[in-house]
Amino acid sequence: RQSLDAKSFMPPNLNKGALMSAAIFGDGAAAAVLGEAQSDEQRASTPAVSCFTQRYFRGTRDLVSNETFANGYAGFIFSPKVPAFVHDHILEATTGFFKRYNLGFSDFNALAFHPGGTKVMQAVEESLGISSHDLRYSYKVLEQEGNMVGPTAMFVLQKAMQDVKTGKILLVGMGPGFSMAHV
Repeated sequence: RQSLDAKSFMPPNLNKGALMSAAIFGDGAAAAVLGEAQSDEQRASTPAVSCFTQRYFRGTRDLVSNETFANGYAGFIFSPKVPAFVHDHILEATTGFFKRYNLGFSDFNALAFHPGGTKVMQAVEESLGISSHDLRYSYKVLEQEGNMVGPTAMFVLQKAMQDVKTGKILLVGMGPGFSMAHV
């Protein structure tokens, strides 16, 4: 999945929503190059994607979306309903991922959730029964970098990988649609 969002605040558009979008969803870019390991040595020393699910929730386009307006402004729409939606649906999505691959939280050495914002993170904690310590990499990126939309999840993964040298990391992305991906 690729997500490269262009945001700008272009006068004479003095719309508060446009200004907030430009200010909140700051600059950030991230990429991952995936390929097949060519040897046992490479497999042993290279991070790998071992399982993946993505869930799109129908009828949720109004929660998170990119919009291009008549004046050319490209804006990111983030509804205040997102934290409640995450609270109500992340348990089902995460449980579905765990069941599909016969996994649980105890199988992971670290959690790397797209932070979305403080209220989203609190919704994740409450719904999944995990702590702010479990989400420390997400909170650290949110504190240091803010929500950069798509790239934010990769920044969180990078923080977790710098700390956790072996074992599995659960990466959870949330984005437009509304969608959730578990890797």
